Amino acid sequence: CKKLTTLDIECDIDKSIYYVFADCTALTDVTLGESLTNISGGLFSGCSSLSSLTIPDNVTSIASNSLQSCGFVNLTIPASITSISYLSISNNKKLEKVTLNYNLIFMDRKYLDYVIVHELSHFIHFDHSKEFWKLVSQNEPNYKKIRKEMRE
Repeated sequence: CKKLTTLDIECDIDKSIYYVFADCTALTDVTLGESLTNISGGLFSGCSSLSSLTIPDNVTSIASNSLQSCGFVNLTIPASITSISYLSISNNKKLEKVTLNYNLIFMDRKYLDYVIVHELSHFIHFDHSKEFWKLVSQNEPNYKKIRKEMRE
């Protein structure tokens, strides 16, 4: 798919199908349809020309490596997302803006603080390495407890 530049996905992609559009380096424009409920593993991994993506409100999960190593400058994560898997948005070195779930403002302040610390740490470490978690812990020493509470 090295020449694919535009893509419209109108249906859900089976969660067992991985890396369908991975390394489509010419891909610049993706429209995700309203029937899509998950972004499967590795779906757009390595799509280095994909600079922006709006995830529809009906998507609830982003699987591992699905948006890894893209050319994102902007990424909007809707309130419907309940699961973001390990390394799903890692290594996006051009990323300048992440729009978070607005429902965070209605949660206890410690959860909002943790999410902000976590996301800002990705501007320094683009993965969930030891160095990443060390940086998070320097800014939010109780992050493990807060993460556990958020998952309950």
